[in-house]
Amino acid sequence: MSEPAWILDFFAAVMLAVSAYCAARLATARRLRRTLDYDVNVAHVAMGTAMAGMLSPPLNLLPDTSWEVLFAGLAAWFTWRSASFIAHHGLTGRSSDHVHGFSHYLTHLVMSGSMLYMYVAGVPAAAHNATGIVMGPARGTADFVALPLVFIVVLSVSAVWHTDALTRFTPVRVAAATRTGGATTGVITATGVPEGARWLAPRLETGCHIAICVAMVFMLVLVL
Repeated sequence: MSEPAWILDFFAAVMLAVSAYCAARLATARRLRRTLDYDVNVAHVAMGTAMAGMLSPPLNLLPDTSWEVLFAGLAAWFTWRSASFIAHHGLTGRSSDHVHGFSHYLTHLVMSGSMLYMYVAGVPAAAHNATGIVMGPARGTADFVALPLVFIVVLSVSAVWHTDALTRFTPVRVAAATRTGGATTGVITATGVPEGARWLAPRLETGCHIAICVAMVFMLVLVL
């Protein structure tokens, strides 16, 4: 499937911006003593950087095998986080921050699996030509069309749900959600951040998640 190069360059630029922003969040969250999902932001940095390299090969920073190992590790991590969440809160419970549910970790597991699939499917092997970039499935992956379709459905639902829920992640509402009985608990977490600390730019974090989901759906469609 051939796409105009400018579309791929646009998505690559957006992914680089998302990666840079999430990296900045990781660098500043502890200094500002704000609440942050460290593992999710690390995953967003990796996904944004990797997809930028897929869309524009000169931007690729690591060999494909290294990316595969990284995303296999992230998939294993979010599998553990999902299982741990169910064990402590059940399928319908809420995490200690009262903001996230089981779907939060399951979605990032699907995102990690999608990235791993795209490397196995040969997306990074993009061929440049005069009219654009040709991207398609690797030989032997055509029998697994159902898998990327599942990824596309889950990621699309996640993007729509997060877009609809943007107002739920306003700083005031998230700060209120992290309070117990109307006052912060004063407990210091393992990351050194007060348990009742305000969430760091929750709407921008949600916007990064939406952008990654949209870009990932776009790329998965290219390999169908």
